[in-house]
Amino acid sequence: MRYNWQQKNWPNFTFDVSAFKEKLHRYAEESAFLTGRITSLADGLRYDLIVDNLATEALYNSQIEGVRFSVEELKSSILNNLYPKIKKRHVSDYRAENLGRLMAENRSSYEQDLTEAMLFGWHELLLAHRSDVGDKGEWRTGEDPMQIVSGAYGRQKVHFEAPSSSMVPEEMENYLTWFNGRSREFYAQLYLSPVRAGIAHLWFESIHPFEDGNGRLGRIIAEKSLSQDLGYPLPFSLSYAVIQKQSAYYDALQSGSYRLDITKWSNYFVDTCLLGISLGRKSIELTLQKARFYDRFEKAIDENELKAIEKMFAAGPKGFDGGMTTRKYVSINKVSSATATRDLARLVEIGALERRGAGRSTHYVLPGAEAVR
Repeated sequence: MRYNWQQKNWPNFTFDVSAFKEKLHRYAEESAFLTGRITSLADGLRYDLIVDNLATEALYNSQIEGVRFSVEELKSSILNNLYPKIKKRHVSDYRAENLGRLMAENRSSYEQDLTEAMLFGWHELLLAHRSDVGDKGEWRTGEDPMQIVSGAYGRQKVHFEAPSSSMVPEEMENYLTWFNGRSREFYAQLYLSPVRAGIAHLWFESIHPFEDGNGRLGRIIAEKSLSQDLGYPLPFSLSYAVIQKQSAYYDALQSGSYRLDITKWSNYFVDTCLLGISLGRKSIELTLQKARFYDRFEKAIDENELKAIEKMFAAGPKGFDGGMTTRKYVSINKVSSATATRDLARLVEIGALERRGAGRSTHYVLPGAEAVR
């Protein structure tokens, strides 16, 4: 079977909008509402939410590719780069420092055209730590085929093969012309913002212009596209929505790799954007819950207790996996089990935590935790 880029009308993607027309109108309404909700927040809450959203996107965009970071390190880097006038926070992981800078740059420049120089800069930030990647900050140049494969050596399955490296410069020139040109006005007028972002992602993945990092950069480009059409930095994390149903993401992406009719891929992408909005609403509720919590309890809890609580809030809308336990508290604060048990009991007594379960299944959750899951 021929790949999409090998077909006669490449890259003229087609789709049946009737398959997801109602969803598009829902996205337009709900994304505008979510944006309005964020802009109406007090400055401090809005800044907290912005940093949380960017850190969540950076965290899960990397996790999709099997790369993991500390959310605290990412937040510190994003704060350093997004708000340079505040006191600098120490970031020990330079990978997180670079990724935070990339996320802050993308947010600040979402209205600008996507350029070759911009992509090269992002690529260098993303892979600065990788000594095994030769072509950093430039299109791939190797002569070997760029293939997406799975399976053990000798039994590998080729899922996709991208255009040869000699074709990449011209392919990317066409791509950037489309992204920065007629696509912005055409798709926005027809409420097709998620479709444009989906095409931007699929097309970029199909060219696979870099030696590595294409998936992560492709999702960042999709966020840029959505932000441009919305006229405001994206108020939710696309990658957090993607990772909820990761196998469906790869299935849909695969379907678009062999044909120019991308109705299936577009339908998937619209659904993912709607899921992102739903999760974005929960992020706002979590931010408000966090503000109320600190207003009530910050002066009543000590440094160790606060550290554990911050870990719970940092888990995001999905919640702290399994709740807080004595063992986790011990690990977080390097204290004895007796101290952890006493601290957690005190937090329950003052209403800062709620105890659930019994015996070995005993765990602790934030007040009203179910309301934001």
